[in-house]
Formats: sequence, structure tokens, C-alpha cells
Amino acid sequence: MQYQPAGGAPPDRQAGAAWLAQRAIPATEDNVLVTSGAQSALHAIANSLFSPGDAVCTASYVYPGWLSVCMRRDIRIVPLIADADGIDPDSFARACAEDTIRAIYLVPTNENPTTATLPLERRKAIAAIAQRHGVAIIEDDPYSCLAAAEISPVASLAPERTWHVASLSKMISPALRIAYLRAPHVRDVLRLSTDLHETTIMAPPLNLAVSTRWLLDGTWAELVGEVRSECAARQKLVAGILGAGSYRAAPEGYHLWVPLASDANAFDLVAAMQPLGVSVVSSRSFCAGSEGRNRSIRLSIGGSLDRERLQRALELLDAMLNHRDGWVMPMV
Repeated sequence: MQYQPAGGAPPDRQAGAAWLAQRAIPATEDNVLVTSGAQSALHAIANSLFSPGDAVCTASYVYPGWLSVCMRRDIRIVPLIADADGIDPDSFARACAEDTIRAIYLVPTNENPTTATLPLERRKAIAAIAQRHGVAIIEDDPYSCLAAAEISPVASLAPERTWHVASLSKMISPALRIAYLRAPHVRDVLRLSTDLHETTIMAPPLNLAVSTRWLLDGTWAELVGEVRSECAARQKLVAGILGAGSYRAAPEGYHLWVPLASDANAFDLVAAMQPLGVSVVSSRSFCAGSEGRNRSIRLSIGGSLDRERLQRALELLDAMLNHRDGWVMPMV
């Protein structure tokens, strides 16, 4: 019930470092900080790494929270070509050859929104390119624990330049507001601690005490297993309603990425679904470029409290996708 050190007390940092090390992420108490969720960690990293006008590479569609971080600091975003396997390493190499790139931002597993997971070979290629050009790597990794089989994190491939963020929000509960930030060097931790103190003072101590206990006694793995099983069951429900090949998803993921017909507009579908109580998001909200395509939507299947509500939402979406006349809202 007392104020805690910015970045967490030693026992909490030790627990976080041990948990990261179990997952092949090079971490010790000295280079790990506890933050008030992943967004707080991303803000701290941006403050430490970037000056206004610096360039950061991202996938062509990217987590909006990172876009917000960049816009606030006048960080220039360089979108890279990406496909169903995530960022194309050749696109990253070209960007590094043609521009001065300060960092690359990655969500390596079940990327939000496209659900892409970078294969190990691409992770190795991206790490090698970053090392060759002196580019920092920001590995935002909220989902890998939900995957049935984890792939080696980028932090294990290029530890000297990788800032790794692991949040408990997506894998256990967003109410925890706890994340662990692994910095490349101890000197980086000193700068980050100052920034965290100025912005959030400290991670919520009661939540952190619970998180530390769960990491130490193994409860976290049980909870993640339950969430993983529920995600898999919901994805099975999706597969029974939406047509095969009509969407992309990770087997244990929260999201669906649904491409639309070439003459369709995602905003029209979003507007048509809203009165029905179904929330979908246009691809434009995730677009890293100034001229974003609006030909896909993202649907979260984790937001519904129960599967019955999710089933209704999926059936309505399927009906809308197959009957475009329903996208037209009546005018009065």
C-alpha cells in the first residue's frame, strides 16, 4: 500500500525477468521494467528512442495505439509491404537502403489487425537487416503466449537492439494493466525509469502484487490456457458460420481480418452493422500510410461476453457480406 519505485520493485522485476527468460527472451532484473500496460511501455520507448522527424518502419496495417504514439511525437512512419506471413524482409531492406530508419515496430505473433504471424525465417531476416543497418527493433508481443506453439522471439535473435514488450492484458485480463518492458541495455533502463515516473508514477501496486504471485506460482499458465481454449472454441464457431477463405485468423486469436469485394467500402459496412449492435472496424483505422485502402474490416471475437452473442454477430456479418443491399441505410 506504499509508493513503489518507477519501473517496479526488485522482486517484481525479478519475477518478470524470470518469466521472460522462460520464453527465450534474454532478461534480468537489471534490464526489465514493469509498466502500466503495454501502451505506457510504448510511450516510454518512443520518448527514449526518437526525436521529431525520425523514421520508423511498420507493417502497412498496424496497431492504432502505435500510430497514436508516433503522431504525438512527429515520428515519420514508413509502411512496409506485408502479406499473410507479415512484413516482407525485402521491403524492410529497401527502406533501410533508401532512408535513414531509426527503428522497426513489430507485432510478431497474431498481428493486430491482420492476424499475421512472422515465420522464424522472416524473424531471422528482419533481425539481420536491423543489425546490418543499425536499426532498433520494437517487439510488441501481447499474443504469443496464446499461440499453441511459440516461435523464437526477435529479442532472442537480436538482443542488443530489441525492446521487447510483453503485456498480461491480452493473455489474461485487460484489468491488470501490467506489462514487462525488456530494454537492450541497463543504461536504457535508467532513462525509461525517469520517463515512467513522470508519466504514470508507478504500475498499480495491488495489480502488480497479484501479477507477481501468478508468475511465480504458475497461475499465469493456467489462466492463459483457459483463454487459449476459449479463443480456439470461438474460432471454431467462426469457421462454422463464415465461408472458408473469406477471412484470416490465428487459430487461438482474438481477431478476424475480412477482405471485402473490390467495389465495396468498409465504412458502409461499419455503418450498416452499428445499428445491429455489431462493432467492426474499417481497415482505414489501422493504415500506416496517408492513402489508406478501405477494403477490409477487423472483427474482435473476444469482446462478446458469451458465445451466443458472438454467434448472432457472426450470422449478421455473414448475412451482410452476402447481401450488399443491406449496407444501404434508408433516408428519411
